[in-house]
Amino acid sequence: LNLRNNEGQTAFWIAVDYNRGNIANFLFLNGADPNISDHYGDSPLHTNLPTDMTDEMIILMIENIDVNHVNRDGSTLLRNAIIYKREVLVKYLLKRGADPIIPDRFDYTALHLAILHRLSEQIIIDIIEAATPKPIHLVLQNPMTTRFYACLLKQLLEILPRDLVPKIMALSCDHIFINSRRNNGQTALSVAVHSNRGDIVQILLKNGADPTIADDHRDTPLHSILLTQTDDSILSMTHNIDVNHRYNDGSTLFHCAIKCSREVVVMNMLKRGANPSIANADGNTALHLAILHNLSSETIISIFEEATPRPADIVGQNGMRDPSVYLNWKLSDAPLDPNVNRQSTSEIINFRNKLCQTALFLAFTRDRLDIAQILMDRGADPNIPDNRGKYWTPETAPGDTS
Repeated sequence: LNLRNNEGQTAFWIAVDYNRGNIANFLFLNGADPNISDHYGDSPLHTNLPTDMTDEMIILMIENIDVNHVNRDGSTLLRNAIIYKREVLVKYLLKRGADPIIPDRFDYTALHLAILHRLSEQIIIDIIEAATPKPIHLVLQNPMTTRFYACLLKQLLEILPRDLVPKIMALSCDHIFINSRRNNGQTALSVAVHSNRGDIVQILLKNGADPTIADDHRDTPLHSILLTQTDDSILSMTHNIDVNHRYNDGSTLFHCAIKCSREVVVMNMLKRGANPSIANADGNTALHLAILHNLSSETIISIFEEATPRPADIVGQNGMRDPSVYLNWKLSDAPLDPNVNRQSTSEIINFRNKLCQTALFLAFTRDRLDIAQILMDRGADPNIPDNRGKYWTPETAPGDTS
């Protein structure tokens, strides 16, 4: 039964390859070895999973096989199970230790493939969990020792609430896998967006997927979402997602919604607690961006009002900060702290980006005189110059303070 032809293929190998699952089942039950590879190292179940072979039968066949064996074309059993949508088999392989990080020859990981082949939400979650390192894995990283790990854990438990410690430790486990890219630069999130899988988009975002990572065509998942989806779809995808989380380029979901002029989404995010005072990598706050991208005066007023501290916020604020650090980007390279309430209207409204431009300066340069008047009525200073010493006023052309 296990004799091989000149290419190293057994009768079982050929039965599987030709989709003769009933014959393969018969051969296996009569003693055929299902794990014998051909001369190229390709095992039969790495090449095909016939539809008339049940998951239970396949599981019996692979009990003693290396679940991470890779064929010459980059295929693993996990990859094949995903492609053939054998979810029971996928779960079994993950429990056996199948590595979802192993890419195929096209740089697809198990996560990319599961999304592309429209496997269930639960399978996507199972793959993410199988690929995510646990805090205890830190022990295996040099130079951390078991003793050091135990000491670190003990100290955290002494100074922090017990339920917070696991979350702190989990921060050490990064999201490299979930943001891994194919040979064309696409992340799993990109695949989910282009496959119109809004349910999976939300799962990926909640598990650390970065929507600002661009593919080789410089397209980002977030811009694809914001440019192609309806407001309701966007709000559904980003439900329960931290709208103030800063991604690699310094932007937040709130910033991106503004840049794509999705005003309904912007207003919804404000209601959900989006912080207009957070500055991106260019030093632009939501107020700067809303003016740059020509949002309506109503939306700009809402952004400004949400950023304006209320008397109760000021009274309840712990620790007084020198307000000058918020007036000029050059005085502090740090982004605006989203947890600090500003202590007066002018500190927000006159904040300068990396080019030392205020929101008012941008309003004048964009010929948004209605916005300029609104800002000045609320304390914006028209005499603050940019980094070239230029400033705008309603009455004059650009001036020079030098």
